[in-house]
Amino acid sequence: MKRLKAIVVILILVTAFSSAPIGVVRADISVISSDYVNKFPDGVEFTLETKDSAAIKNITLSYTVDSGNGPVDAYDKPKFDAGTSVKTSYMLEKRKIYLPPGTVLSYKWTIENESGGKVETEPVKFTYEDTRFTWRSLSKDGVTIYWYDWHPSSPDIARQALDEALASITRLSAQVGFTYSKPMKIFGYASKKDMDPALQLRSAGFSSEIVTLGQRTTAEIMLLLLNHFEFKETVAHEVSHMVIHQLADGPYSSLPAWLDEGLAMNAEKVVPQGYISELKKGIQTDELISVQSLGGVTGEPKDVMLFYGQSYSIVKFLVDNYGRGKIVEILNVLKTGTLINEALKQVYGFDVDGLDAKWRAGQGLKPRAVPQGGSAATVLGIPTIVPYGSQPSASQSAAAKPDQSGSGARSGEVGTNKGGIPLLPVAGGVAMLMIVGAGAVVMFTRRSQT
Repeated sequence: MKRLKAIVVILILVTAFSSAPIGVVRADISVISSDYVNKFPDGVEFTLETKDSAAIKNITLSYTVDSGNGPVDAYDKPKFDAGTSVKTSYMLEKRKIYLPPGTVLSYKWTIENESGGKVETEPVKFTYEDTRFTWRSLSKDGVTIYWYDWHPSSPDIARQALDEALASITRLSAQVGFTYSKPMKIFGYASKKDMDPALQLRSAGFSSEIVTLGQRTTAEIMLLLLNHFEFKETVAHEVSHMVIHQLADGPYSSLPAWLDEGLAMNAEKVVPQGYISELKKGIQTDELISVQSLGGVTGEPKDVMLFYGQSYSIVKFLVDNYGRGKIVEILNVLKTGTLINEALKQVYGFDVDGLDAKWRAGQGLKPRAVPQGGSAATVLGIPTIVPYGSQPSASQSAAAKPDQSGSGARSGEVGTNKGGIPLLPVAGGVAMLMIVGAGAVVMFTRRSQT
């Protein structure tokens, strides 16, 4: 019996001392402190203080970022002076990785001494928040809107935005026969000044001239200029991107810009008249962009509005003539990684140039004599934007209130830039429109043109 007890004790001890990860040599390394500091909007600073009887020679910060597009693992090695007592820190800067509000992060430290000893801290998880405001929230059916008090009507406007998001999800899910299932976080801001720091970094010229109305920053996070009279249309547009991308996104999939933006614009209750006017002008003069080139926006800044008008019209043409079922079918084909040319042939029986010819015929135009083609540009993200100071706020329609720009700007004609280039609210994914051409990168914004 004594022998059996001794064996049991030995097994317990072996189990206890073998609980460390395989390959990790246990050491007397002490972690005095491990912490993080939210420095919104500049990023997150991670700090560590540790000591050991042997000199510490290596420190690794491992972290995971999950903003809704799936967790991304990374690591960095902060600088420090080797010794038995070490303090170090690492700044995860916005210029290195964009962290929208609502991003979930986790991190841990791995510390090694010169004797081969190694210690790993327990992972710590936290949410990166915009700490400038006292946020309130409303949630329903997986959608949460966050806002702060800036006007007596702000709670009601936030509720309207939530209701519009839920209605848009229901309507779009029914149209595509697909149930949107991801959680959705909407952060509503009261002004351009408040919202700009939460957006991706841009040039000073962009920020001074552009008002972003909304932005689908990730699959689950939307930023919204809540104090704007078109906030409902912006919500509908951005929700469309979220629903469409959950349906169509795959490891190798890529939606052409005309299909992505055209579907989103068709989801809006009212399409801005400026886009339609530019489209009519292009049809009258037969100065249109080929569908091949509408994979992204190319050409002069004046073509940007025409891009949206044509994208809207082409998708409407497909829906009106072939039904919504075909749209769902092509989204599913694209999800497999099939390129748009082959996907169109599989679903509709014609390729990109065939679509171009059929759509032109529907406008009373002859087929293009020499199809414009080559490698279509790639859109890496388009925000909803308008000329700075050209639009009234959401609360101004009900009560007098300082303009949302904070600079005495007046409300003006929708989509008109006093500088001479007509522009309108645009919606989409990330922060700017990047057009990748042959050997060059050109960036357009919408209203003074990234």
